[in-house]
Amino acid sequence: MWATQALAQPAAVQVHLFPDFAEPADELALEFDEFYQPVIVSDQAKLLLPAQRAALEELDGMLAEMSGPDGPWTCEALEGAEQWVRVRAPASRVLTAMQWPNEPPLV
Repeated sequence: MWATQALAQPAAVQVHLFPDFAEPADELALEFDEFYQPVIVSDQAKLLLPAQRAALEELDGMLAEMSGPDGPWTCEALEGAEQWVRVRAPASRVLTAMQWPNEPPLV
């Protein structure tokens, strides 16, 4: 839940979720992947409703499209890149599908 809540927030919130030495954009994607990969390949995946699975896969796909060394992984990109603006909508859809609150995660 934490990783998805973080991805759904505006950049002004996201940059304060990590220590100063971390690159928030990169950390957001890594945090989601650390949650997503074990869930989607485990027996827990069988418990997901189709809408939940679809929302998670959409978000994962958008992050995968951004991956690579040329992706928008800087703080400046987090605040202004169109890719990050677009990621926030599917992250919000995941929160809705999972019935998790769409609010800033606890730090």
